[in-house]
Amino acid sequence: MNKYNSLYRIFSSTKTAIILFIILLVFYLIGSILPYKGDYNNITATGTLLIIIKGLDLLNVYSGPWFLILSAVFFANLIICTYHRLVHILKESQPVRLSTAFFSNQSNIVKITLNGNFTEISEKTESFFRRRFYRRKPSAVVGDNIHGNVFVNGLFNPSWISIFYHFSIVLTLIGCTITFLFAFEGEVTIFSDKPSEVSLVSKNTNWYKCVNSVRSWFGKTEPAQKEWIVPDDKKLIFSLKDFEIKYTQRPKLKDYPRSGFIPRMNQIWNIQKLSTNENHEEKVFSAWLFKLIGNIAKTLSGTQETHKLSVFSPEYTFFPIKYISHLTLQEHERPTRKIDIEVNSPLRHRGITLYQSAYDYKFDIFINGKKVDINEDGKFKVDGIDGTFEKGDVIKGTFYKKNGTTPEIKPFVRLYYTPTVSDNKLPSKKEDLGRFEDGQGKDTKGVKVTLKNITAGTVLSYRHDPGLKLLWAAAPMFFFGMLYRAWGRWYTVYYLIEKADQNVNLYLRMQKKGIWADENRIVRTLTKKLTF
Repeated sequence: MNKYNSLYRIFSSTKTAIILFIILLVFYLIGSILPYKGDYNNITATGTLLIIIKGLDLLNVYSGPWFLILSAVFFANLIICTYHRLVHILKESQPVRLSTAFFSNQSNIVKITLNGNFTEISEKTESFFRRRFYRRKPSAVVGDNIHGNVFVNGLFNPSWISIFYHFSIVLTLIGCTITFLFAFEGEVTIFSDKPSEVSLVSKNTNWYKCVNSVRSWFGKTEPAQKEWIVPDDKKLIFSLKDFEIKYTQRPKLKDYPRSGFIPRMNQIWNIQKLSTNENHEEKVFSAWLFKLIGNIAKTLSGTQETHKLSVFSPEYTFFPIKYISHLTLQEHERPTRKIDIEVNSPLRHRGITLYQSAYDYKFDIFINGKKVDINEDGKFKVDGIDGTFEKGDVIKGTFYKKNGTTPEIKPFVRLYYTPTVSDNKLPSKKEDLGRFEDGQGKDTKGVKVTLKNITAGTVLSYRHDPGLKLLWAAAPMFFFGMLYRAWGRWYTVYYLIEKADQNVNLYLRMQKKGIWADENRIVRTLTKKLTF
């Protein structure tokens, strides 16, 4: 029995919660520094550090056994802490028996001796707290010629607020658990010539993996070749009607020195380079420093004009400022609807959120009238030519110029050529072949290059997260409860008025909670009220 009592004391302790929370913060820090679900071959750590990272599987820290076990222990600790606080609150709701013996056994008792009528002092004391909106708690007075009460301030018991934000943390952990088990995400590229499908369910969830693991324990495994079938009512079919891209001229800084901060300061303050034969060690204030101070003073007084950075935009530099996907959404036994998705304006529908992530292009390239296939990395080779061709920027959309005009850009692709170098130690220089517009042929490197059918497509990322609503509700609950509990002023006042031979004795015991609470101020104000 003592073992269970010790375990209960450990798990109901706030110190245990703080220790577990600090350890969880370490895991969160690791997950923020290391690339989550990354490749071990892409990290630069070596030696013992690499062994620790691989041994603890820290690239999958949030789905690893250490983090999950610790989160489960932290969840159990919060449940037991909440239960422990609830029991304490229920005990506090029972009537308090006030007597001289009760106050003699308590610490931090303030005794005030007053001259006056016993009944009048009793009424003034009770009126003092009632006028300040203190609530009276159930209490019973034991003894003759005594009067007492228990008052608490505020509309809510601070212990209930502690329960409130404990409950919000529990909701947060439940929401995180739901997210861990059932959330999934992906990416879809949509072109105008072919609709694309987004499913509201997925087999790439931890719940699906856990179920299959449990089934495998009993020898029930699904065939590897079994196809994942999505019901028709769980499909969203998107068709791209138009993809709108807006460009502006790319701003640049004129005469900006690439060599760093010091050359720029020398240019701004008109400071010449010091002579190389000058002895710096013998001079505390060198000529360079005197000139700097002088030029700063002239600038502040307005007698010297400083150099300023000027921003300019080359005529044909394209900087994307906005892209919007105009789509149609088709669902099972529902009418087709038109939707627009753009950056910072996602589509939330039936528990899934779709974001405008990026855009993509596809086109056909012909060399001397023969179609050439381009690799996934954008490179391709031409028969009879040593070296590699590579596609660069693909531009199509509306061009917003500085003069206010908005012409449509004739679609084009910029191509590059990298010659083959016989000596591998020498770097190969990439050559810019220029712009190749849609439908127009151009001679380069002894061949005729023609680009056709330049088409823009949209790239949407999507995420299904059923635990997000709980997190949205729990987060403000937690911060409001914690701040209200920590920064509030909470008092519980126990007082007993005893009629003595010639005087009246007031015994006062105050419990405070909250950073702004000051029981001495209450005692001083009450003493002043009863004395005068």
